[in-house]
Amino acid sequence: MFDLFLAVASQSRLGEPEWPVFRGAHFSLGQPVSFTLYQLCTDLDWPINGRYYQRAEECLDRLQASAIKFVSKRLGSLESLSMIKRYRMVGRGSRGARCEVEIDGEMVYLFAGNHYTQVVWTKYRKLSPISRRLYDYLASHKQPYPLALDTFNRMCASLCNRPKKWAEMVRESCEELKHAGLVEAAWVHDAMVLLRR
Repeated sequence: MFDLFLAVASQSRLGEPEWPVFRGAHFSLGQPVSFTLYQLCTDLDWPINGRYYQRAEECLDRLQASAIKFVSKRLGSLESLSMIKRYRMVGRGSRGARCEVEIDGEMVYLFAGNHYTQVVWTKYRKLSPISRRLYDYLASHKQPYPLALDTFNRMCASLCNRPKKWAEMVRESCEELKHAGLVEAAWVHDAMVLLRR
């Protein structure tokens, strides 16, 4: 779904919203984006079964029910906006269940330009849980501050209580991020994690 939102939010050089692309099809803003639950589960590398179809429906429910409230100097005030304006499911409970999701046109303003954290989804979902948390921290900071290992341990809610073992686990995560091409540099030094985008 993130790829969908990023596609909807893309802008041309003229600042006008482009035609969003989802699974190779073009959709104009305000036009529902159509896909099957099978396609969604396949794109997310989820198993294809009823449990995950139910999970997909629950995710759509949360995206529709979740409201974003904020004030932006750049945009002015947006009081409340749902991630999904509405969705419809035809053939619910079957493998061929088809979803139509409508995204509010104002979502374009939230994702326009470089004012949000961009995640390379295909690389991100292959990361280990510790590497994901480390990347979350890195990606949300323009210039990441050094991060204390014990602070990062608490951020991860890790059960590892041996400092040397934790430092080794974080070193492995640093290597994983470098190998994935998501960071320029990442290392552990003096009980601190140092990162460079």
